[in-house]
Formats: sequence, structure tokens, C-alpha cells
Amino acid sequence: MVLADCLNKKGIPIAIAHCNYHLRDEDSKLDAKLVKEWTLLHGLTFHIGEFPIEPNTQGIQDKARKMRLSYFQELMSEFGYKYLFTAHHQDDAIENFLFRLLNGSGLRGLTTIEQKNQYSIKPFHNISKVELIEYAVKFEVPFREDLSNHSNKYSRNKIRNKLKPLLEEIKPGYKTAILQSIHILENAQKYLTHQKNVWKNINVHYHKTHISINKPVQLEYYLLNEFLIDFGFNYSVLEDLQNQIDTSARTFFSTAGYKITTGKDILILEQIGSQSDEMVRYIEFVPSEILSSNWMIYLDIIIESEVDFFQDNQFNKIYFDFDQIKMPLKIRNFYSGDKIKMLGMHGKAKKVKKMFSDHRVDSVSKRAWPIIESENEIIWIPSLGMSENVKITAKTSKIACLWWQKHTDQ
Repeated sequence: MVLADCLNKKGIPIAIAHCNYHLRDEDSKLDAKLVKEWTLLHGLTFHIGEFPIEPNTQGIQDKARKMRLSYFQELMSEFGYKYLFTAHHQDDAIENFLFRLLNGSGLRGLTTIEQKNQYSIKPFHNISKVELIEYAVKFEVPFREDLSNHSNKYSRNKIRNKLKPLLEEIKPGYKTAILQSIHILENAQKYLTHQKNVWKNINVHYHKTHISINKPVQLEYYLLNEFLIDFGFNYSVLEDLQNQIDTSARTFFSTAGYKITTGKDILILEQIGSQSDEMVRYIEFVPSEILSSNWMIYLDIIIESEVDFFQDNQFNKIYFDFDQIKMPLKIRNFYSGDKIKMLGMHGKAKKVKKMFSDHRVDSVSKRAWPIIESENEIIWIPSLGMSENVKITAKTSKIACLWWQKHTDQ
């Protein structure tokens, strides 16, 4: 209410948005009534979002926060509002710091409440709650205190009602010390963000279907973690990744639908498709030997005198122009709709499904059959065909060979 009063007195054109979770019966209604009446009294636009939440809902405060942020974003999009002003103050920053410290947050988590982030502005970030109450009393700004603030049902409230008074008793003026620490950590975070961007520009490479990352040295692990956090990887997963980073073909999954796979010199980050049980391997360097339960695939560079184009006309072994592909090569399962520009068909595409049918490949074998692609284009289907786009020509300067060995039934 103090924020609304200040913005209105400054003549800033605003609208007011209120969320009602119906958690406090009549008090919830009175809160909404107060905000609505004040807004209409001052000739402003009023928005209210009704979001009934069951009182015993797991993670209720986090759920409510996500609901209101989503609602605010919808309002901004629908009505063209440019900024979201919220009244987070110094005490919020301190409580946030203590809460996240107790939950093992990293540097970024300890400094998340910022004055301005994209469209969100927090003008009270340097003002204490006591000062806001003093303003409200002095200028007769009506307000109601959320009764749930006094309940110790929630961890954040226990910090507010129990831990903070204890800290004041142990060290009077502790808030100043914590705010100083937050300021120092914010500067450290800014520096590390700069270092992360420098590291990312050198070591992170974006492709059509995935992101490849040069394997970091140990001192760069923190920068790698900072990059991967944005893809939903948590601390435990990142710790496991670090412990196994020198072991090839280890895959780690995030909570946001991404996975990262280790290799000899690089890491491969990609979004998980609809086939969450898919087989994915990468050929990252030359020579390579990639092993699965059903086959082995080999890649090597050869000298021209070793090429025998008539050695194998069944596409179990193919010779191709190495400069026409881009590493790493991806080995994956067959997807419905796959096509390949078959050698000898002058660039025309053929459905892989039809190739399996022509060669009488049964459904079980088809699901396990490796498909090899470069930059989202299929270049080889072992025993079935290769792409016209990678064939050897008079301009070829480097010849490579791919071949496979299918395991016999054990």
C-alpha cells in the first residue's frame, strides 16, 4: 500500500493487481476489499486474481508465488504494462538470505532479490519494514497485515518470528552486517558472471540440435555449474557430473528436461525429446569406437590408397568426405518420419521406414538400429544406406571410414 501511494503521488501511471488465495477466510476478503476500495478511490485500474489453494498444499508459499508471477505476466502481456513494481524491502532480503543459506544455496541464490531484473523493479530494496510502517502511519496510508505472517507453520515465518529476534539478541544490529555481506556477495556474483560469460564465449558452442561444451579444468567447474543451473541441473547432479567428468558416455538429467553427456574432450547438452528412453551416443573424436549392447561402430581417417570402394556394397562400411560432416556425430534411435538423401538418388530423400521395410527389418531390430547424423542430417544407416551429401568427390581432401559390427545373439 505504501508503494502504491508513493507511485501515485509521483504521478506515475499505474494499475493495481491483487491475488486472493482464499487461505484466511474472511480476512482474505477484507484484504481484497481494502485494496480495491483504495484503488477505485484514486481512479486507478484494479485487477484481482482468484487462486483458491488448499491450506495443506505441499510447498504452499512457493506455489502461491508462482501463481502470482504468472498472473502478473499475463496482465502485462494483455494490457501492455511495461514494468512490475513490487514492495520487497531490506527485511525481505535478509529473510531470503537466511532462508537460502539454511537450504544450502550457492552464491547466486543468496543474492537473488535485486533492485531491477528485466521488467521487475523493487524501489524499496534499501528501505526497512519499520520505515515503511512509519510512512504509512505518518501519511495515513491504510493497510492490513497478513495474519499468516504470525504463524510459524512456514519456515520463512520461523526465521522472521524466531531466528531474527534471537540474532538481534546475540548481535544487536546484525541486519547491517548481513546487508554488508549481501552487498559483498552481489559484487562477487557480478564478477563471476562476467568471468562466466568470458568462459562461455570460448568454450560453449551452439548447434542446431545440441550444445557442446569444452571439458573444463577443475578451476572452471564453478563456471560450468553457473551455466548449467539455467538448464535445471541441481547441486547434487552437478557434483556427480564433476566426479565422473573424465568418464565417457555418462549421462546426467536436469529437472527442466535437459541432459548432459560426458565425452573425451567435450560435454554434450541437449533437450530430452518425447522419447525419454532413447539411445543417444556421440562420436566426438577420431579414431573412435562406440559400443552398445547390439553393435560396435568405428570411425577413422584413412589414406587414399587404402580405399577400396568395392570392398563392401552393403553399406556395412562406408567411405565419405570427412570435411562434409561436423563433429560430434550423433548416434540415435530411429524416429518416425526420418529421411535420408540416399547415395545415387541425386539428392532425393527416401524414408528410412521404407528402407527398413525393403530390407525386412523386424520391429524389434528397428527400434535398436543406430542412425548416424551430423548437424541434424542423417549421413549413414548401417547396412542400409549413406547420404549423397557426404560422398567422395574430386575435391575431397580427407577421407574417413565408418563401419559397424553387429553383435550375434548370445
